[in-house]
Amino acid sequence: MLSGGDKTAYLIPYNDAVQISRHLAKTWLTGSMTEVMSKLSRHAAAKMDRVIRDTNLTTGGMAAYTDGAASRATVAQSSIYAADVADFRTARNKLERLDVEPHSDGFYVAVAHPDVLYDVSSDTNWQDVVKYDTRTFSNILKGEVGEIHKIRFIKTTEAWNSAVGSWNIAQSASATVYQSYILGEESFGISDLEDVDIIVKDPAPASSVNGYSTAGYYFSFATRALTPSAFVRLESASALNNY
Repeated sequence: MLSGGDKTAYLIPYNDAVQISRHLAKTWLTGSMTEVMSKLSRHAAAKMDRVIRDTNLTTGGMAAYTDGAASRATVAQSSIYAADVADFRTARNKLERLDVEPHSDGFYVAVAHPDVLYDVSSDTNWQDVVKYDTRTFSNILKGEVGEIHKIRFIKTTEAWNSAVGSWNIAQSASATVYQSYILGEESFGISDLEDVDIIVKDPAPASSVNGYSTAGYYFSFATRALTPSAFVRLESASALNNY
């Protein structure tokens, strides 16, 4: 049976800018402004990723802990709780049992930290993205590094981990805890309002003697979880990363 309802989210603007002194602009290397623009674009993309992560993923979905651990605190006790392929297969099975559809290509998508992927990609069934048959997928996802057992993996350092996150680990903890997100269809939504706008003011209006210019970005968007049971939030350690 089909059902429908309203999903609401707030459009929020985000922006940041840097000042570039007149002296610097006259003495820096050719192409430096292009590099500034590139860094601003990457900063804007990372900001958007973090908003999506913190709004929808870090406390959402169905929680799962690697290797039968009972909680995040248990995972934090030892690197023996490193993730393996079986954890991701179990997460996929959990989605399938709840009739969560894979994406249109028939695959689920996992977003994971490089340390977690170090553990998972050692499996003999792992297929690197560079070895894909060109008929396998019509598109390669940004950050995609490989696939296994009908799950495509995206690598990013923006996946939450306790070394940089806000969760306070107990003093007895000895391992970093990493979150990985295994996503089915309709996990979360993002508004399609406008592209990131890179703005350069040269000179800046506030510079009374044209002493500096500014370069920055502006964008606004809304995001929210759509179906809490449409993704699994897997928490694990890594064989690579201990405190």
